[in-house]
Amino acid sequence: MTSGAPRWQTAMANSLSLPENNKEYNGGIQMATLDDDGIPRVRTVGYRQILHPQGSPNLPVFVFSTDVRMQKALQMRTHPYAELVWWFRGSSEQYRVTGVARVITSPNIDLGPGGLVREESLALDALDKQGYDWSMKMRELYSEGSDDGLRASLNRPPPGTRIPSYQTAKEWVQEVPKLGLAKDDADRRNQEEGLRNCALLLVEPFEVDWCELALRPHKRTKFRRQGDTWEEWPVVP
Repeated sequence: MTSGAPRWQTAMANSLSLPENNKEYNGGIQMATLDDDGIPRVRTVGYRQILHPQGSPNLPVFVFSTDVRMQKALQMRTHPYAELVWWFRGSSEQYRVTGVARVITSPNIDLGPGGLVREESLALDALDKQGYDWSMKMRELYSEGSDDGLRASLNRPPPGTRIPSYQTAKEWVQEVPKLGLAKDDADRRNQEEGLRNCALLLVEPFEVDWCELALRPHKRTKFRRQGDTWEEWPVVP
């Protein structure tokens, strides 16, 4: 058992640092949620970062950003669990992460009551107690990167809306600059709308499955959080 950073997180940081993964890996993590019919829904999301409460490296939280109008935001609110699968092609490693999910929205967005959480959310509770500024984090991630077109996606009609033809996309806002770089009132209005549609998706792991498939024989390790410490044991690959 360990109360420091769990070994799977140290291993994941090493996987991210390997040149063969940086070359081969495109940044996509598969995230599964449940809809109201109990049907699994999976999609690829971009890795943003892992954070933890001050003084608690044993309590990591995955942070993603999304359009709050996407179904995954409502699904994570109603059914507050998610599973992530991260495949590193270069090093032939797979991490499967199961955790408690939370959605952070702008103040004027209401996704309705949250679902029942049976697992402890020690990390998220600690971050709340420490007064973590999620609004600032949202603004930081909104402005992260140089892709003005990606920011503009938050100004489109709701994702999944049926359109007459693909040509309709030409009518949408094409680029929105980072915060602080608005050139005119139109840019500022688009930034305000984009931030209103932006949401953070948080996943606090309580179980991790790590497969090392480049080794012979293959190795597979299971990690489970018990309270604020992590247990690990080998399992059959």
